[in-house]
Amino acid sequence: RLHEASILAIIAEAQSRFALGEHAAAVSLLVDAAARLRSAGELWLRTRVLNDLTFRLRTRNEMALVNRYTEERLHLCKLLGDQQGIARCLQDFAFTALFSDKPNIKLAQQYMNEVLATGDALQNPFLRADALLGMGQIAYFAQQWPAARQHLEQSYAIYYETDGQADMALSRLWLGEVALAEGHLQEAQHHFGAVLNHASVGRTVAVTLLALEGLAKTCLHQGQIERSIAILTLIERHPNTWEFARGRIKEMLGELQTELPHKQMVLAAQQGADMELAEAVAWGKNL
Repeated sequence: RLHEASILAIIAEAQSRFALGEHAAAVSLLVDAAARLRSAGELWLRTRVLNDLTFRLRTRNEMALVNRYTEERLHLCKLLGDQQGIARCLQDFAFTALFSDKPNIKLAQQYMNEVLATGDALQNPFLRADALLGMGQIAYFAQQWPAARQHLEQSYAIYYETDGQADMALSRLWLGEVALAEGHLQEAQHHFGAVLNHASVGRTVAVTLLALEGLAKTCLHQGQIERSIAILTLIERHPNTWEFARGRIKEMLGELQTELPHKQMVLAAQQGADMELAEAVAWGKNL
């Protein structure tokens, strides 16, 4: 029988590797641990490993593998009678449907409705808040700005009450995206700036980079093209940037190639390549 402590140590090591930008190494550790647990017939620890694994794979945009391992995890949660675990799997299916190359908003909504219903049935505020956050993201993709804002504000309120700093950052991040889509640039800037503070308390560099992306897009709307290019270049090159975000930023940088004379483009990109993350964060907080 595999010791729980050894598996938890593997999960912790994978998290550390991931934080250092060693994403492939983190995934490899978790895949190996899941295989060992499968051979040992272990259920509960396997769900823990698979949960971490699917998150890491999603940040690498490997959606087919995300679905495969989520299916395995869902089967285990059903065997264990873990209703919250089942809801978390449905939440993952919703995100996969939403963030795929061809978003399926209707399917994502169906899954997330089930997650919200389970959160209410279990009287679980964390599950309810996560479902509302997901519904806000779905409404954003559907360009239903008032609904997106309502869901995101509700999720933020629950996270605030439960002191979920890292999750508060995600709600604020998406509220910033909604404000930007509606053309409320100062509000968007306010939300993205707040995320920089929340993210420094909670989860991480990856969320900080997403907030900086939001601020770069806000600058674009204000005509600050060189600053936007510098920040986007920093994000695109950073090892902790999630792959789906990296791909999006590469597209944005490609589209900006004709917005400035070539020499200015090169200088702005070089500025971003030379910039430290702390410098970008300080800039974002002072806007």
